[in-house]
Amino acid sequence: MGNLRLLVLLSLGCVPAVTPTPFEPLTLDSAGLVDCESPPACELDAAYCACAEAPDWRLEDFQTASERNGETYGLQELFAEGKVVIVSFFFGGCDACHQQMAAMQIMQDKLHAQGYTDVQFITINQKEYSTESAQAEYFRRRTSIVCSTGDYPSCGDDGKVTVTFPLFQDTVEGGGWASHQGQKDDIFIYRADGRLHRFFGALERENPAERQDPKLALEANPDNFRLLERAIQSAFGVQACNEDSDCSETGGWCRLPDGICGGEGVCAPRPLESEVTQCWETLMPQPVCGCNGETYLNRCALEAAGTSLRYTGTCQ
Repeated sequence: MGNLRLLVLLSLGCVPAVTPTPFEPLTLDSAGLVDCESPPACELDAAYCACAEAPDWRLEDFQTASERNGETYGLQELFAEGKVVIVSFFFGGCDACHQQMAAMQIMQDKLHAQGYTDVQFITINQKEYSTESAQAEYFRRRTSIVCSTGDYPSCGDDGKVTVTFPLFQDTVEGGGWASHQGQKDDIFIYRADGRLHRFFGALERENPAERQDPKLALEANPDNFRLLERAIQSAFGVQACNEDSDCSETGGWCRLPDGICGGEGVCAPRPLESEVTQCWETLMPQPVCGCNGETYLNRCALEAAGTSLRYTGTCQ
């Protein structure tokens, strides 16, 4: 059904035949984790480089749906529980922030369903928005992202996503934003050992070198969604493979490096059924060519089929 839809779109000229573009190979080693005994060279500020130690702040969690609502704690408590923590920086009066957070909540639900139960998203609210009325904006505003009840635990009866992960209130003394040297829309992924795994800098950053990825418009761009998802999965370490059968114990498939259709890859989890449907029915056409020689509507559909990327654009 999906490929038929793609053929129709191509015949109508709705999907341009993009010139093939090779991808750089994946940079993760077979373990998926950087060796922090000998970290790679990094020209950015140390806070943004792989293996940077997570700051030791303690702030109040004002998320009403959190098990620790009203408690003051920090990253160290989460690391002690074996959590891989994704830190984001928003404020309650920002509509785009709510969209991003809802997409993150869906991602957390999805990763938990795949077996990555130690994934923990958190948001640190800007210190200038610390009043009760400012905090209430997180709960008053509802995302426009729709879902079907039963798709995800966070999908409410009204068909809207409810964010349930911790919301920390920054303070001058606590220095959450300052200790990370973070700014709005930045994303830090910390391993369970408290070391930085990946940093995604906001598009608005003045230093172009710090813009590790375009502003992650997760609610609109499926490729950015999957980029962040893959980065989080790799924070747990990955299993090397040469074919799908090498990943049979985890029920996954062998994803090869982008643009290299052979050799060693890494085991990747298979997508949820609801995601496969979403790839074909609701996401915009961004055609890519798979290692199997077939053209897919977008990268999401490609990976949903358990196929690695040969190049962007329609297969020639």
